[in-house]
Amino acid sequence: MDVIDSMMQEHDVIYRFVAVIRTACCHILEGEPLCTEDFHNMTRFAREYADRYHHGKEEKILFREMTKRLGPAAEKVIRNGMLVEHDLGRLHINELEQALQNYEQTPSTENKLAVITHACGWAALLQRHMDKENAVVYMFARRELPADVLESISEETKAFDASQEHKKEAQSSLSLLEELASKYNI
Repeated sequence: MDVIDSMMQEHDVIYRFVAVIRTACCHILEGEPLCTEDFHNMTRFAREYADRYHHGKEEKILFREMTKRLGPAAEKVIRNGMLVEHDLGRLHINELEQALQNYEQTPSTENKLAVITHACGWAALLQRHMDKENAVVYMFARRELPADVLESISEETKAFDASQEHKKEAQSSLSLLEELASKYNI
């Protein structure tokens, strides 16, 4: 499997997580209590798997090579698009975490709304972001990067995956996703 296929498979994992978030938010809207533990686990998954693990490989490896080798078009797409959206996702997760803390201190409707808003904001952003990467950014990389560079990126991402820190974090995140997906029937 090449590096692009591997990253698209990671997107499939994150798409599933997006479905968990949306379902959990719908449960709240339908009158179920807000389970702060679940949402804290969601922020953990978002930070560990989606951001440090998946975005880490994109930012440190794939995007680095694209901006270095593919000129102004790649530079614009990566710096003004993908990296901006990564940062916006981090903002949503930080705001979600703050909303959870506020809700735990004062379980008001307004604080509950903030939890739902930032959880769904992150989910909508990531859905759209991954759709663009799958359809445009990754295909651009596959089409324009030389085979030897794609192979080098693939080897570097395999080494990233094989590191004890990343391997442990990915496994822990996937287990957490299974628990949440089971709870929310995803």
